[in-house]
Amino acid sequence: MIIEQDLNVISKYYGSWCGRISFTKPDLLILQKNSTSDPLENPERESIEEYKYQLDQMKKSLNHYQNKLQKIKRQVTEATQKN
Repeated sequence: MIIEQDLNVISKYYGSWCGRISFTKPDLLILQKNSTSDPLENPERESIEEYKYQLDQMKKSLNHYQNKLQKIKRQVTEATQKN
């Protein structure tokens, strides 16, 4: 279907729907329509770049909170082992 619609996969992110840790619940595909013109002249390129930037920021935020959660889990484990 992606090829039939003349699309390219720009990025793919696996979601947390099955229990894995992810910044998104469903799986996520970022697609771009192929064009015959120069992609650097494509006005939609800015939108795609902005989405990529936003996704990167979300990933960084997710990693930050995952690290905080791991630290709390270690603290809880250490506290329960002392008792």
